[in-house]
Amino acid sequence: MEFKMRTWNMNYWKERRGSSPKTPEQKNGWINVSKELILNDGYFDLIALQESSLDMLKDEIMTSKYIDDNIMNADYDNKHFVYHTNPKKYPDWGLMIISKDSNGVCYRYNNELAFICYDYLFEDKKITVVNVHLQQDYRTKLYYPSLKLLITEIQEILNEKNDHPVLLTGDFNASDKFNSGELGNFREAFSEIKKIGFFDCTENISLEHRSTMLDYTYQNDYVFINNAFKDNHFEINIRKDIETEYIDHYPIDFKIVLK
Repeated sequence: MEFKMRTWNMNYWKERRGSSPKTPEQKNGWINVSKELILNDGYFDLIALQESSLDMLKDEIMTSKYIDDNIMNADYDNKHFVYHTNPKKYPDWGLMIISKDSNGVCYRYNNELAFICYDYLFEDKKITVVNVHLQQDYRTKLYYPSLKLLITEIQEILNEKNDHPVLLTGDFNASDKFNSGELGNFREAFSEIKKIGFFDCTENISLEHRSTMLDYTYQNDYVFINNAFKDNHFEINIRKDIETEYIDHYPIDFKIVLK
């Protein structure tokens, strides 16, 4: 069975720098882009989103799912999508997984690091998805301490889930290939991710084409799969043909085989 997934940080920073409020035009633009590129796209079995908007949920998903407005700022899941947000820190930006035809069962959720881990069944084939939007350590204001804590979490997940594909994906706010003030630490951390049993699927893309950001050259976004199933992965594409003024990350599309 061919399994198709997209991961995408659909953040709205291009219109929110300096915490500027959204105008009705900006909101409508965001909704239209979301609807066109995500909600109306039946191609994918599963879509993992970071920094997805509750406005998008309220206007486009909640109506069709008959969800009451009183779940705003609350964690929510149902048969076809799950949504988690941190109401204290980021009340209007959350992690979302949209699934076409599958029930998802929450295995682990961490608000401070911002990741959700769900088990899915697709035609009786199990797959685990860890959707990440790594947050800064609140004491040091650096990402490396959070990345180290995330590694501890995903190692525990892998220890229990290694008999089927485990996809670790999302926005790590870190790169082991592109320069930053934390580059040395990031190289160490990404090396550790590989040591505990994950393969970086983006390594199949040449470095000059690996940036996932529209505004500058940097790779925030990754797709990892556990080594036991790395040969199941056969296609990956950073979709640089998709550009819009409302989004500053490129999506990553990839395919694996579920046996």
